[in-house]
Amino acid sequence: MRNQEWLVSVGAGRWQLSGISAAQRSGIKVLALDGDTKAPGLLLADHGIVCDIRDTDEVLEVVQQKKLVISGAISFATEAGLRAVGKLRDTLSLPGPGSEIIENLTNKVAQRNAWEKAGIPNPAFWRQISSYSEGYDAIRMYNGEVIVKPIDSAGSRGVTRLATRASREKQEAALQAAFAHSLSHRAIIESILPGNEYTVETFADQKGTHVLAVTVKEKIPGTRGTVANELATPNDSWAQLRPLTTIATRALEALGYTQGPGHVEIMWDKTTTPALVEAAGRGAGFMVFDKLVPLVSGYDVVTASSLQAVGRQTAVVSAQTQKKAIIRFFPSRPGVVRHFSGFTEANSKRGVEAEAFVKVGEKTSSPVSDGDRLGYILSVGKTNEEARQRINRAGALISFEITPEAANKSKDTGRPKPPSKLCSSKSELPIALTFDLDPDYFDPSMGPNYNSQRLSWRGIQYGVPAIADFLSGIKDSYGGRACATWLPRVDNQIENIYGDYGQILDEFDPLLRNLFSSGDEIAWHPHLHKEENGTAQQETNAQRLKQVLVQAQNALSQRNWRPRATRIGGNYGSGPLMQILEDLGIEVDSSAMPGRRRTDNHYLFDWSSTPTQAYCPARSNYRTPGTPSHTLAEIPLTMLDVLADYDERPRKRYFDLSFHSRALKPGLEKLLADAPYIVTDTHPSTILEEVAPSPHGLLSFSLKTFRSNLQTVMENCARLNRPIRFVTLSDHCLRPSKVS
Repeated sequence: MRNQEWLVSVGAGRWQLSGISAAQRSGIKVLALDGDTKAPGLLLADHGIVCDIRDTDEVLEVVQQKKLVISGAISFATEAGLRAVGKLRDTLSLPGPGSEIIENLTNKVAQRNAWEKAGIPNPAFWRQISSYSEGYDAIRMYNGEVIVKPIDSAGSRGVTRLATRASREKQEAALQAAFAHSLSHRAIIESILPGNEYTVETFADQKGTHVLAVTVKEKIPGTRGTVANELATPNDSWAQLRPLTTIATRALEALGYTQGPGHVEIMWDKTTTPALVEAAGRGAGFMVFDKLVPLVSGYDVVTASSLQAVGRQTAVVSAQTQKKAIIRFFPSRPGVVRHFSGFTEANSKRGVEAEAFVKVGEKTSSPVSDGDRLGYILSVGKTNEEARQRINRAGALISFEITPEAANKSKDTGRPKPPSKLCSSKSELPIALTFDLDPDYFDPSMGPNYNSQRLSWRGIQYGVPAIADFLSGIKDSYGGRACATWLPRVDNQIENIYGDYGQILDEFDPLLRNLFSSGDEIAWHPHLHKEENGTAQQETNAQRLKQVLVQAQNALSQRNWRPRATRIGGNYGSGPLMQILEDLGIEVDSSAMPGRRRTDNHYLFDWSSTPTQAYCPARSNYRTPGTPSHTLAEIPLTMLDVLADYDERPRKRYFDLSFHSRALKPGLEKLLADAPYIVTDTHPSTILEEVAPSPHGLLSFSLKTFRSNLQTVMENCARLNRPIRFVTLSDHCLRPSKVS
């Protein structure tokens, strides 16, 4: 008869619960340790002790004081407890890797050295630093974009991506964050690796290191590629993934790690050899180790890890037969959680499970590490397409209501208090930053690529993340984030070229979902064209307009997008079109350009009589308010006097933050003093220098100019004593009172 086995679980937080339960189901008693008195595993375990799990001496002392016969020690999915596990194994002669190997697994410098010795690809440049002066020298030495991170931390804590020639202030902040999250006050600076980030989840036993799952990460816009928002199994076959899986197993074995669960992060662009980010001798947290890996691999890695830790035999790892799965996280945003809903409904869907990490009343912050998440949703399917359809349908049911904490503070905070009613006060200036997600060359002035059947989308691929990253650091007068409204193309032109109305939604699905999860709005930007004599002309026939819009909305609905706002391509408008949009459930349109009329081979619109404020279009004349009216609200674009380099005098144009700053200067100050609201419109390709066909007299093709223009708006509003509030296009504060 086997003596009672005791397993020490160093760490008793949320991600250790499955391991504790698996050990107990196998007849193993668990002594759980954690520094958090509220750690749920302390109650679940047979014995729970509160102690500092980073202090190896304290951990050893409290374990020995229990006078139990310990059979094993493990840290299932937390880096913080690994060193203590190593000390317990060394001192008590327990199974598993000891302190020497665990030092390799928790020290990024030790990993770089071991991999260089083994001939495994590292970043081209890396340096260990222990002081600010060493950090500044290393950054200057490389003179390129770098990652700054602690040598002994996990979960993206203290990690910063620094742009080339970052200011000394930003360098100092990055170094401070890295040192603050390092137990040894040391950091590592390394060059950026190309490609997407993959994770490889493994389990090692006496027969070797087995790959159980591979995922590719999608990062949260605004975190400069340091915080993951989604992990999905790739479409590639095991044969295609062999470069990844081979380097992962070699990396762990080079560190001397041949027993237990493993987690390896790798960068790969599929054109070069994969290169290593880092590795860990534990399971990955946030539902990966205990949920995703068993689902896709069919192997109970959690139970195997607990059995192996006490010296028992583990189940044989079968041949690689991987299902497809996606785990998506709802990123945190600053404020207080007021309400969340939809999890019960999401969990009722086949192949889906979801859970909130937060509670009502809990304070939340902007995402700076993997711990800054509101909840998760996980889907599994036979194919990636099935898994993504399931997660999109279920994810659309979930919502979080988070109010800025500043809105709940008393007047002595020094910040103005937002008005209590939905519509804005006269002095407050609501600003809706909107972005038409058109192809790169969307205007005739951009050269011969305009109207090409071969469309490029670098504006979405590179411009949108760059803009989102910048906006993540911008706050309004109440501490609210600079939210945005993104309007992707879903229309018959896309269908004619790609064979599917929803091609752009599919191609950029992870990016759009991440933007939506961060609190941005995903609206709709259909271009309603017909082909005549080989060229695209504006469709005006009501029946055909309805047919196209219904088919496009079906494509949106199939992907669980339910836009509330539109902007029609070419700023077209008509009475029948307003009725069609209203019948489709659209609440807000923002196509009107007050005071402008244009009829030529490229554009067909007439907003010459339209007011500058929001209105409900009259049924007799969509351009103006009147009764009887549509319930749909028209939110005209903000117009101002703009002087392009080729203009003799200023002309009314919509407010585009990518215009040259000199072009906006004539009308900006008056606009900010008088406007009831601001709705800007920018095409992301116009912040990319590489898209510029030649110097342009109006468009800057510069992210720097975009940033400067928005900062100028904010500075002028402060000088005018007009508090600003960032809103999305369908926000009620923009609408006329009739529909608010």
